[in-house]
Amino acid sequence: MDVLRGIGAVVLGYVLSQGINGLFVYFWHIGDRTAPPGVLPGLTFLFFLAVGLASGWVCVRVGGRFAMRAAWVLAGLVGLVTVGNIVADVAAEPLWHKLIVLLVMAPAIVVAARKTSPAPGH
Repeated sequence: MDVLRGIGAVVLGYVLSQGINGLFVYFWHIGDRTAPPGVLPGLTFLFFLAVGLASGWVCVRVGGRFAMRAAWVLAGLVGLVTVGNIVADVAAEPLWHKLIVLLVMAPAIVVAARKTSPAPGH
């Protein structure tokens, strides 16, 4: 049962992180919204820091005994998909957006999981 919880944590965390990423891209990059220069990268940084922390928290709450493993798998999956997205250059968002997802959101998943997971043995 714990293995299923770990798999569910990865799936739920991925759907959360990438679903919110997709909505953000649709709103800002496809939706022709404008922001003053420098505001959108800063907003993206803060927003995806929060999304990464929330995804890591979800991994801990759902993952059970395998919470940290699930968080590492989720961070790796987000990182691999983002690197593939950078290499293939198939998405609507600019490169700086992808780099923020890769360098901020993926590590934030593990940081949140590490900070919110219960102490060993509890």
